[in-house]
Amino acid sequence: ADKRYQYRQILTKSLKPTYSIDSKTGLPHWISTSNLSNKTKISVTKDTKIIDGTSYTKVIANNVDHLMKTIDVIATHPANPEEIVTKTVMHKSIVYDNKAKPTSQRISSYKKVKVEKDTQKIGSGQEYYKLADGSGFIKNSNIDGSKMSLKHNAYVYRNNGRRANSKVLKRRSTVTIYGGSFKFKNGKRYYRIGKNQYIKVANIRFGGDPA
Repeated sequence: ADKRYQYRQILTKSLKPTYSIDSKTGLPHWISTSNLSNKTKISVTKDTKIIDGTSYTKVIANNVDHLMKTIDVIATHPANPEEIVTKTVMHKSIVYDNKAKPTSQRISSYKKVKVEKDTQKIGSGQEYYKLADGSGFIKNSNIDGSKMSLKHNAYVYRNNGRRANSKVLKRRSTVTIYGGSFKFKNGKRYYRIGKNQYIKVANIRFGGDPA
């Protein structure tokens, strides 16, 4: 079997439109005769890309390559259980649609969620985890965080602005920060590095900072 398509097999739940790339415009082109009927077995690949602002995923049905709108793939069936993992959301997260547009749904900090184990790029190319129930996507920076270097020795603080302990994180050591920064009552900004653990933004080395 073609290894490109050994990702997951699903059955369509209703009539689904499929697309091919128009050789003249380079854009997806719909042909009514290529619609997939209800309960068609399709193999879903990991080949997903944004074309003209819409996300498409490559699938195979009846030994023929097709493009489907990613939102139609998501709505067809949840992910293979073998592809699902449980992650902890470390920063309150917006749930995005398949075009990386924010929805009204939010997921609170420290909540455990089931997501597909592999991240994917949507929108401008940022990495997201897809929720296992197909309801949307979460930025992976709110789950896995980003590794950053310290430009100063740094203390760890609690969300009340007081030191969490007497431990000092050494200059040039690496910490993982989650999501955006928080502004505390003292007017200073902090990054979360763990549950109720924060570090001052001023201690983080960014790209243009001297070593």
